[in-house]
Amino acid sequence: ELRQTKNYIFIQQVRYHFEAFYSIEVDPDEVYMLRFLLQPIVENAVIHGLAKKNGTGTLEVCIGKRDGDLEIRISDDGVGMSPEQLEALRSSLREETDQRENHSNIGVWNISQRIRLSYGEPYGVTVQSRPNQGSTFTLLLPMATKGMIENDEVQAADRG
Repeated sequence: ELRQTKNYIFIQQVRYHFEAFYSIEVDPDEVYMLRFLLQPIVENAVIHGLAKKNGTGTLEVCIGKRDGDLEIRISDDGVGMSPEQLEALRSSLREETDQRENHSNIGVWNISQRIRLSYGEPYGVTVQSRPNQGSTFTLLLPMATKGMIENDEVQAADRG
């Protein structure tokens, strides 16, 4: 997931001229997560935040542990969202069914739903944003490591 996202960021850097920084506090080869969560959030940051900014922007991807869970933060210093846009996005993320009239935010909504359906509360996506200062999307997932997954497979085999 991280490798695919880094490749996507590299391609977009050529197109939109922004800097990217990574802070990875976990071993990406040992931590497991649902597939295709990072790239759509990064794509939103690039297309809706950095591509519309005058001048060079910055994208930051931070992955680490928080209270035993996996926290992923994707931040940009792009154009950000108005308070009304932010509230509309947050409201759509709280909905269990697709209530969006203009079909905006479908990628973020789908990711939020996948996380919530897979893991329940308190997991999911949260968003912070300020006009002309950028946005931060935070994904909170339960920590799943290679060892945990292998143990579950062994336990499942023992149960028959």
